[in-house]
Amino acid sequence: MLLWALVVLVLLFSSLDVWYYLRMVALLIRAWWLSPVFDVTGEQTLGGRVVFHDIDLCHMNNARYLRECDFARVSLYARNGVLKTMRALGATMVAGATTIRYRRPLCIGEAFELRSRIVTWDEKAFYLEQRFVSCKDGMVAAIMFCKQSVIRSSPDKILQHLCQRKVEVPEFPEELQHWINFMTASSQALKAESGVEDKKRDKTPTTNMAKTKELSKDTRDKIVDLHKTGKDYGAIAKQLGEKRSTVGAIIRKWKKLNMPVNLPRTGAPRKISPRGVSMILRKVRNHPRTTREELVNDLKRAGTTVSKVTVGNTLRRHSLKSCMARKVPLLKSAHVQARLKFAHDLWMIRRSHGRKFC
Repeated sequence: MLLWALVVLVLLFSSLDVWYYLRMVALLIRAWWLSPVFDVTGEQTLGGRVVFHDIDLCHMNNARYLRECDFARVSLYARNGVLKTMRALGATMVAGATTIRYRRPLCIGEAFELRSRIVTWDEKAFYLEQRFVSCKDGMVAAIMFCKQSVIRSSPDKILQHLCQRKVEVPEFPEELQHWINFMTASSQALKAESGVEDKKRDKTPTTNMAKTKELSKDTRDKIVDLHKTGKDYGAIAKQLGEKRSTVGAIIRKWKKLNMPVNLPRTGAPRKISPRGVSMILRKVRNHPRTTREELVNDLKRAGTTVSKVTVGNTLRRHSLKSCMARKVPLLKSAHVQARLKFAHDLWMIRRSHGRKFC
């Protein structure tokens, strides 16, 4: 029995990084008992010491820095609530890019502090800064930037769910912006090298349509001619390499309009979707004193950016016009006459008794 246990342990340790998972579990338990970090961009410090399995040539191995940063990030997310919020939203997070600069080595037995904080974020990822600070002299031994890409959600949604309000995005530091520009340039160069941009350009439609590919007039006429010969939709689609639904739509349009081409659109598309129109109409009918600026802000929170003029035009199309509340004077004419009469009567009474006004 003992022999089998030893064999299982040997296989387990040879096939998995067992110490990594054990330390991760211990780190999460420790973060559970520590006080939470209520400031999302607040700094968290995690202590450590260089031990024998961390070193090569008596100083900390380069790869160990990245491993320690992994543990520090998980601890940070566990304490500031981001990890719990991601689980609630069904989101995950992966390292999209890292860059690290080594300033001086951490030697065997040397204690250090790993200080981690969220610097800023964009629509796809969080950007973190992590510093290795020596406890011996307080020098920053290494500094790393990490891009944590969010999958199946976004940083804005995570923070809004966590803080129950819209969180302002901090400004990007200059050195971080340089690194992001480098990644963008590198990505464009790799796409150009692999021909991805050329393939996208070839697939881009040459017509004025923005979302779908417009078939040429020759292709449409060919579909109609093949239909006239008695072929069904499936045979036409297979012969021309088009979708069966596309062939059916063109033939139905030909039967209805006696022409296979698209008719010109009557005008520009509406900037506000039907759902957005229903939302602002419902709010105006429930709260007649709602201003156009409030409606613009409501639509912006829903993802539609329009001007107050557009909102006013939409309301007028539904027989709702904006107006200003009539200014009512503080005193009506009847009140003015009553007060004048009172003052005149008082003046007459005092005059009859020989009194004078002060």
